[in-house]
Amino acid sequence: EASRLLKASIERALAELQRAPLRKTLKARYQKFRRMGQYNHYFNLAVAREVAHMQGWVQGLREHWPGRARPSAEGSPHLASPIAMGEGQANG
Repeated sequence: EASRLLKASIERALAELQRAPLRKTLKARYQKFRRMGQYNHYFNLAVAREVAHMQGWVQGLREHWPGRARPSAEGSPHLASPIAMGEGQANG
């Protein structure tokens, strides 16, 4: 039953495509793929909010553990991991 319904659906879609002018179909397909790479205003706002949230979170970590921050080769502080600082390693 499922395969019969799928076949009928595919046949209807193909018949519809065959009735549409080729130029119109190609133009619609081109526009569809061009829109896929575009970001809208709401997406940009959401990304900006997420970045601001993460920056606040990292700043909070730096303030909470000021001894854990270390300058990198470029001069900007990075949080050091316990392993990089020699903690958690077995002595022996």
